[in-house]
Amino acid sequence: MKLREKIRQYIPVEQFLRLLNRIVLPGFAKIPLGEIFRFYAMGIQKSSLSNRAAAVSFRFFMALFPGLIFLITLIPYIPIPDFSNKLMLGIEQILPSELFTLLEKTIKDAVHDRKTGLLSIGFVAAVFFATNGMNGLMQAFNDSAFITETRSVFRHRLAAFLLTVFAFLTFVIGLFLLVYINRTLIHWLKLKYISHLIFTLLSFLKWSVLTTLIYFYVATIFYFAPSRSMRWNYFSVGALVSTLFCILFTFLTSVYIDNFSKFNQIFGLLGSFPIVLIWMFLNSLSLLIGFELNVSIRHVDYRKNR
Repeated sequence: MKLREKIRQYIPVEQFLRLLNRIVLPGFAKIPLGEIFRFYAMGIQKSSLSNRAAAVSFRFFMALFPGLIFLITLIPYIPIPDFSNKLMLGIEQILPSELFTLLEKTIKDAVHDRKTGLLSIGFVAAVFFATNGMNGLMQAFNDSAFITETRSVFRHRLAAFLLTVFAFLTFVIGLFLLVYINRTLIHWLKLKYISHLIFTLLSFLKWSVLTTLIYFYVATIFYFAPSRSMRWNYFSVGALVSTLFCILFTFLTSVYIDNFSKFNQIFGLLGSFPIVLIWMFLNSLSLLIGFELNVSIRHVDYRKNR
């Protein structure tokens, strides 16, 4: 008898499984949780999520360096007073401290020197590698659903490019909201326009807005990235799960870096690169976990209605 079957025979485990088979939550197509999780576990075992997440994260990691070059060389051209300090304040709110330190030093060194040639090269390279990363994520989604790509090479690349642009715009909007709201709240608090309780509530609202932005971005990827034969509702349980995992993994990475990691102290600037790669891997894994849940719900629903 297999170990899995022995575990299922224990009375508490058996009762828990029966309970799952009676629970039906909104967004699960009226399918019991037990049946969804059974198919979900089988899908994760067969799909090698960690390997595909590693491949996707490495592709996005390749886009990091030209992307940083482009953004850093772009800063001197932005006609906003004290923009670099405002940008650093916003980035500090969302990145782990080690990653923030890496960006802060580089930006301060390059912010006062305009380099047009480097700006152009950085833009082209960033678009190319970022699109490759999105292309890898789209292929990983198709592999999870065991479907083949039905779009032409041009339309597939165009979709990857548009999703990459959407990711950049989402990041910029979120960063702007964080910078503006954070500076406004601190200013109001100093002038005693608001109490500490109101400040805490508004700060919570700020992070709620950021979470909503992440959710809409994940939902957009889940809807448009896979092949056309794998479309579902725009708002999905998998997108919510991926959003929560992205936030959780980012928080845990930040806690680990702040309390346990000595990479930056020992290796200096090079010590930040593994941290970036780990963070990207965890977020890629979060997207694949949520997408796999959507695939499981769709397949179970299809088998029931067939």
